[in-house]
Amino acid sequence: MDFRHFLESNDQPSHLGAGILPVAKSSGKILLGLRAVGGHKGTWASFGGHAEKKETPRQTALRELSEETGFSGKIELTPFWIGTSEPSKNPKRVYHLFIGFVPIEFDPKLNKEHSKAKWFYYAEAKKLKNKHPKLDQLFTLADSELKEIFHVRSNRPT
Repeated sequence: MDFRHFLESNDQPSHLGAGILPVAKSSGKILLGLRAVGGHKGTWASFGGHAEKKETPRQTALRELSEETGFSGKIELTPFWIGTSEPSKNPKRVYHLFIGFVPIEFDPKLNKEHSKAKWFYYAEAKKLKNKHPKLDQLFTLADSELKEIFHVRSNRPT
């Protein structure tokens, strides 16, 4: 993806969002939530949402993870992906995704946005038929990078 227009522009995005794809270092699994509301209801997705005023993408991602899963423990964030809308739709819509390394799998306390959460090995998550379209796109575009992250950081199978 070519983000030069966004990176070279002085314009601030009109819509900023951020999210986290949690990875347990102990198992190498990623946590996904099954969306319970909205246009992508019934799809597996990462955790995230809209930025509040004067909130950085990192702050947004951490707040959203806490709100959607109840997580408040130690996490190591790695910026991973910046997505933008198609210029014809809304060139100022930007979404930041972080990989969030947590020591062990935790039991999420879900809010109303997700009906279920599950820890998956990366290979299992890739095979899910009902993935959120952006998660599916991420897995397709960044497959080798994600495999490397999960292998190196967790020393577990991908």
